[in-house]
Parts: sequence; C-alpha cells; structure tokens
Amino acid sequence: MEPERVGLTHVGDRCSSQAECGSGFACDPENGRCQLAYNGFHGVTDGEIKLGASMSLTGTSAELGQAYGLGVQVYLNHINDLGGVYGRQITFVQLDDEDVPATAVSNVTQLLSGDNRPVFALLANTGSATTEAALPVVNENRAVLFAPYTGSQATRLDPPEEYIFNFRASFLQEAAAVTNYLVGVRDPVLATANLMVVAQGEPGSSQTGIERLDAFGQQGFSGVADTLKTHGVDRGSVFFTSYDRGTAAVDTAVEDTIHWLVSPDRVADASGKFEVGIILQAVTAAAVPYITELIDEVNRVKGGQPSTFGLTMEEEEQLRNVELVLTGTSTVANALPTELKFRQGGAKEYCGDIIISQTVPLFSSSAQGVNVYRDHLQTFDANAKAGQTSLEGYLATRVFVQALEDAGPDLTDDVLVEALEEMGTLDIGIGTEIHLSAARHQALDKVWGTALNADCEYTEFALE
Repeated sequence: MEPERVGLTHVGDRCSSQAECGSGFACDPENGRCQLAYNGFHGVTDGEIKLGASMSLTGTSAELGQAYGLGVQVYLNHINDLGGVYGRQITFVQLDDEDVPATAVSNVTQLLSGDNRPVFALLANTGSATTEAALPVVNENRAVLFAPYTGSQATRLDPPEEYIFNFRASFLQEAAAVTNYLVGVRDPVLATANLMVVAQGEPGSSQTGIERLDAFGQQGFSGVADTLKTHGVDRGSVFFTSYDRGTAAVDTAVEDTIHWLVSPDRVADASGKFEVGIILQAVTAAAVPYITELIDEVNRVKGGQPSTFGLTMEEEEQLRNVELVLTGTSTVANALPTELKFRQGGAKEYCGDIIISQTVPLFSSSAQGVNVYRDHLQTFDANAKAGQTSLEGYLATRVFVQALEDAGPDLTDDVLVEALEEMGTLDIGIGTEIHLSAARHQALDKVWGTALNADCEYTEFALE
C-alpha cells in the first residue's frame, strides 16, 4: 500500500520521513530534505525498474552464474505476473564476465556509470574475485549491490559499507561449520592433523604461501584455519594445495594430496585406519576432476597396483589404509551430483557421504518457502530442474523485492538503503528468519548440512 503523503512537493523542502514528501519526491535521509525521486533515469520509469548483474554465464563457473540468474528470473517472473511493484515491471540485465575480474569491472562500470545509468541497482553478481574487483565502482556510484554470490569478507566489512548487502552466510562461516563438524561433532571425530584444504588460486601467481590463493580460496582456508586454531592448531601447520581459477587443472593438487596422505604426520585410529578430511573451496569444474582423480588413485593402490606418483612400499601401505572424508562448500552444490553421477559406474564410485555445506535449505526440502520456489520454477519453465543455486537466487530476490515494496513508489538509492536497513526480521519460510539492519548487512548466518549418498542424491543432516 502506498504510504500517506502530506504534500511537500518542492526540492529542498524539509522532511523527517519519506511519507512527508509528495508523490514523485523522496526524503533524502542524509540531509532531511525532499528530492526528486527517480523517474525516467537511473533505470526507473513509470512502468519499469531495471536491475543488472555481472555474472559468470560462460567459462568454468558458467553453471553457477546460470543457475543463480535462473533463480532471480523465476521470482521476478512471479512478481511481474502479479503486476510488478507499484505497477512497475522489473527487468533483469545479465552481463557475462566469464569469472574474469577485469571484465566484471567493465560490466559494472557499464551498468552503473553516467548521469543516467542503465540500471537502478545490482542484484546477484557472481564470484568473489569479480565482485571484489567491482566494489570501488559500486561505491563510487552509490548504487545498491544486493546478494552477490560470494562469501568474501570484502563485502562484509565492520561497520558495513552503506550500499553493499549480502544474503548468504560467509565463506568463513561455511568452512568453519564444516571444520567444526569434522573435529568436534562427527562420530568419530577426525584428528586435527588429518585435515587439509584444496582451494582456488590466483592464476599466474608466483607466491608460495596463502597469498597464492585468490579471494575465494583464502576465505575458505581461513575458515578452516581459524576453527582449528581453537583446537590448538597453528595456522601455519594447516596444509593446503590449490588449482588456478578459471581452469580445471588439478593434477598438481591431486599429487600434493597423495603425498600429504602418506606423510608420517597423519594419525591412525585404533584399527590402523587413517581417516582424513579434505575440505574443498572450489568450483564444480575443478572439484569434479579433483574428486574423481583422487579416488581413482587411492583405489588403484588399494587394488594392488603401484601408485602413479612413485610412492615407496611403506607409503603405499599407508595409502591402502586411508579413508577419505570429502567435503565441499556451497559453490559446488548445484552441479556436483550430476557431474559425479555421470562419471561413475561399474567399479568407479565417486558419490557416497560427500559432505556439502549449504547456505539455503536443501532444494527438495518441505519448507514452505522452498515448496513455493519449486512451484514458481515450474511455472517459469516446466523443464527446469530445482537446485541449490537457483533456490538461493530466488530467495535473495524475494528479500530484495520486499525491500522495493517497503521503499514505496518514489525510489532513490538512499530510499532503497533505508528500506533494507529497516527491514528487521523477516520470515521467508525456510526454517530460520532473515535479519537486516543498519548494523547488519547480511541476511542469513545459518549453514545447512547435506551429504551425497551413493546414488549422488542429497540428504540432509545437522552440522551442529
């Protein structure tokens, strides 16, 4: 419902709230004066609100960007079918950055720059390195960026940056939840010395330490290392290996892992087995070959064949006693089941209790908000398959549209920020409430637990 107006209709009239300015005007919260609302510029007209995103629609992260964008479109389609927001249809402009930071900067500059920028706000950018690279452009143009698909701390400063809002839990929170489960909740718990990280690296980096990881990789590593520190493990002793962003070249990471597995530093249980946890901070295009090549190598040695990595007899004997506990964060959630199922068969089995953290509930859950998502997805495209990433895009867009409705018909950037910061607690039917405020620009903290069974299908379980 449109808020009641009292009729101030001149630029510069003093106001203390949005309701005090007349139709077509908005109260500037910074100086307490009425200003012209956007109409005919900055992506807002009488009949349309135009939103934009820089997304990985092609390249090694294409499945992630495509799925996240699908979720956005599903909810916008539903809202537009209902008449839009205050009679305005919402359109969504997606520009492909191929997960390349420089291209993302160019895309965001194209979407936000100029006296009459093409879009009102950015919704659902994808990628950590790409989002981080584009943040200066976002802040310079004072436009809202909502729900980028990243858990990077660069979008989670304290205090939060005025125009940056997150939907999902951070990568630190995801990796910490998985690590805590492995060493503190799982029965039996894993020895802290038996945990390692596979993380995404910066292409062409000459660094030898954690600096060779990109923003995405570093956050996953830090979530693991920070949690292990509470168990008395020094950060420098947490082993990690990496692959280059934008590639599926994981041979070196697999070889590093094999040599780590047979190190005398690994700890055996009472039965002589070495249960080891491997935490993947990776995209699907790299996670799939890493998982399959690693399992193939371990099974080759267990089957009595020599290792391809020149192990000693003692090392091969240790490898035959290794039990892998593979885990990953939500960035692999959408496509990993299908990709692994495609590759397994006969003696090759790749699924089975692979643990994946999630930043939204399982797409097949019975939660009310997830049921509605599946219904709206089928309305949008009867052939589309439900998935974790499109569900997240859908739910994030639902929250963003709620902010547009709360903001009222007279939009400016500051009015949208005010609506988001005053949203408070909101129940969107996922079993936990979201919360946004001036001090809190991240809607969700919860991390859900899932595992892939032998049929490459997700099952739910609690990480806590």
